Amino acid sequence: MFLHCHIWHLFLQKLKNLYTVNMKTVFKIIFTQVIMLISLSLFAQRNDITKNQKELCETKTDTADFELFKKEAEKQINGNQQKITLLREKKLNAKAKANKKFTKKILTLEKKNNELKKRMNECTSKPPFWLTFKSKFISDMKQLGEALDDLAVDQYELSQ
Repeated sequence: MFLHCHIWHLFLQKLKNLYTVNMKTVFKIIFTQVIMLISLSLFAQRNDITKNQKELCETKTDTADFELFKKEAEKQINGNQQKITLLREKKLNAKAKANKKFTKKILTLEKKNNELKKRMNECTSKPPFWLTFKSKFISDMKQLGEALDDLAVDQYELSQ
């Protein structure tokens, strides 16, 4: 019987050792998985922070670009208004019909300049389609400037 108990005891001891080894392995695996999950979530958070910082920097750059553009546009609009005022002040040495036509052109160009000024004043922040807005505004501003220059040349020619 003693031998039988001893074998049974050895069997239980082996089983206990096997159980302890397996539990240690299971705990190691669980611990490793937990560490990996924590590392991945920290890495993902770090990437999100980096992405947000990048977007913030781009937004600041775009905002700075918009503010610079707005200041330059306002300068050009004011310059156009000064040209319009000068054109209006100069008298033409031409017929009344030519003067009336000339005055009508000045009014049309002044209206366009005021429309550009209104469009720019309505933009308190960068418009959603910034590049489209910017290129259209530059194009319109350029056309107005060229029309004013052409009108000044016409005025000079009519005064001769």
